[in-house]
Amino acid sequence: MCNPCYSRIRRSATACPRCQETKVLAFHDDAGLVVCAGCAGEPARFECKNCGSEVQLTGSQCGRCRMKDRATALLSQDDGTMHPGFNGLYQHFLATPDPRTVTRWIRHSPIRETLHAMARGQLPISHLSLDQLTQTHRVRYLRQVLISAGTLPAQDMHLHAYEVYSSKFISAIPPHQASILTRYQRWYVLRVMRRASAKAPTSVNTVNRRRAELRAIAAFLTWLDNQGHCLETATQAHLDRYLAMTAGTATALSTFIKWAHEQHLASEITLPRKPSMPGTAAGHEELWDKVELLLRDESISRDVRIIGLFLLLFGQRVANTVRLKRSDVAVTGTKVSVIFGADAIELPPALASLVLAQLQSPTNRYIYHRTEINWLFNGFVPGQHVTPNHISMRLFEAGIKVRPFRQAAMLQLAAAVPVRVIADTLGLSVYTASQWAQRSGHIWNDYPAIR
Repeated sequence: MCNPCYSRIRRSATACPRCQETKVLAFHDDAGLVVCAGCAGEPARFECKNCGSEVQLTGSQCGRCRMKDRATALLSQDDGTMHPGFNGLYQHFLATPDPRTVTRWIRHSPIRETLHAMARGQLPISHLSLDQLTQTHRVRYLRQVLISAGTLPAQDMHLHAYEVYSSKFISAIPPHQASILTRYQRWYVLRVMRRASAKAPTSVNTVNRRRAELRAIAAFLTWLDNQGHCLETATQAHLDRYLAMTAGTATALSTFIKWAHEQHLASEITLPRKPSMPGTAAGHEELWDKVELLLRDESISRDVRIIGLFLLLFGQRVANTVRLKRSDVAVTGTKVSVIFGADAIELPPALASLVLAQLQSPTNRYIYHRTEINWLFNGFVPGQHVTPNHISMRLFEAGIKVRPFRQAAMLQLAAAVPVRVIADTLGLSVYTASQWAQRSGHIWNDYPAIR
């Protein structure tokens, strides 16, 4: 037998047809069945040297024993005992469905070095220690794992990431620019973000928008420096010329310019108000073609299909749908309903079966799984829902651009359903629902306000 086939057999333990125990099936019994060593009367060749298990073998150990050894060595103090601050993390590691994921994860830098230094007392077990690292995806993931395990106190992960980013960004620009941006961040941006965070966790989109705003402001201030001016001496002509040279920066600068003027840091400069454009909606046939695609194409992941169908059938924003919780879905017999607004919507059978499968198949993407996590669409980071950007990109790959297809869905709904029903079931204000009704050309003036 070649090495690849031998390795595949060793790592593919399954239920033995004779004894029903999970074993490596690499032997034949008298009847010719492929069975485990014990049932074939052969000496055990694939047992873990520690516990005798044949599940998830790696080298001479099973996956769980190898993970225990590696994690214990990593999280122990100089005297060889487990650091008490890491007991919770270790227990979560033990609860991992596939312990090999932990073994692979703790090998990576800077995870290995950081946890090792914390266990040895070289770094405090704190958010501050993680703040000193370059904020890569691995560091953000490590932070959330430690929060979810109870090793670190809970915090709004995305808000904190922005606070770290903005602090480092501002420290790297010229002092006179840093002074202005520090005031803007401290007294306006962070206040707004923290108030919003008290109601709901900060989204990735919000952080990306604020980062882009920060970079745009710094670029504008640098341009003024090169022109021999500053914010206080800049004229409307300067601002207009800059906006003409840098397409797409007006939106990023608008709030800052208004704030600077209110704080008497800028002269009489204003941004021209850009008229809102409704955009072009997708066609009727195109919309239903994509509905059919998401209902039938099993090569598209189930979470993308469900969120896409909520978009196409009910006009739901991706950013809102990813925040749905399992408690927002009700199952009564074969009927499945979901709550987007005040009233629940009963789902059509094909979509209901997808949502039911989503409820019955919790994700195992995590280093470990926490049963109290209640998101309907779990993300890659422990405790977090899937990101809107991830879903939007997957939908785009399926030929679905979010904005035109949502507009098409809303126009069809507004043309067929009274305003009050749309508002109550889809989570919109009556004003917004009536605006869609006007755009669709159908206004339901005769529908009673109270049903």
